[in-house]
Amino acid sequence: MLVILTTFPCRKTHHEEIRSRTTDEGIAQLQNLLISQLVTSRRPFTTTIITCAWASDHAYSYAGPTTYLGMDPTPLTPSASGTGGGGNGGAVSQKTLTAEEKNQCPYGDTRWPPANVSISKPLHLLSDKDEEPIFYHLLHENNSPQVEFWKGPVKAQATAAYAEKGLALPISKEGKSKKQIKAAKERVLEDEAPRAKTEIEQARDTKMLKELSSGPRGTLWQLDEEHLHVWRCIEVVQKVYGAVSLSAERREIFSMFGVGLKRIDGDMLMVSQEA
Repeated sequence: MLVILTTFPCRKTHHEEIRSRTTDEGIAQLQNLLISQLVTSRRPFTTTIITCAWASDHAYSYAGPTTYLGMDPTPLTPSASGTGGGGNGGAVSQKTLTAEEKNQCPYGDTRWPPANVSISKPLHLLSDKDEEPIFYHLLHENNSPQVEFWKGPVKAQATAAYAEKGLALPISKEGKSKKQIKAAKERVLEDEAPRAKTEIEQARDTKMLKELSSGPRGTLWQLDEEHLHVWRCIEVVQKVYGAVSLSAERREIFSMFGVGLKRIDGDMLMVSQEA
């Protein structure tokens, strides 16, 4: 069962369409509708989606309602099934994974769902007992058609922030062939890499890029929304050096893992594996 509630100005026919959509495909269509409405009206809006849990245990579960593309100070209401957390990260009911579900997670690492399944619902990570859950949309190895919808904006922000900080060097394309332009881009990346590496180190030192947890499937990281340019720095460093050196003994390859919701709205989550 899926219930979709909206609070934004739109035509009556839109509301009727929204009420009728109860599938993953319908959700994707709804998001396209919302984007279209936002572009037309240029006014913020909030969408709350409430649904059932995919699976949950001590490591991850469906987060319940979430807010898209809007700034709504009202606490989010828990789902009827009790699997959702409140706006302040209230208690979340959980169930133990079956042996079959656990076996789908590589190495028995159940911090997030198995690879290459379609997850359109918000999930959460549990950290230390005294900390609130971290709610997010999963990007990593997620076959949901909504992944590009979630990933696009945060990746664009990272690229724009990288340029705004003067980290992106200009490339002259005038009078050059495609092969020459490609070679010029590679040289520019090599020139950008040292500063990009320094930005990554500074983000770690100031805890703007912080390690959340480690396990057989990799290390999870949280990147503050004011430092999204660091993601582009990581891309540049990995293209030039193949991996990010975190210490003399530790080299990691990073991938985008998820986009934050609720209290970490706007933050990026990443996962890394040893190089």
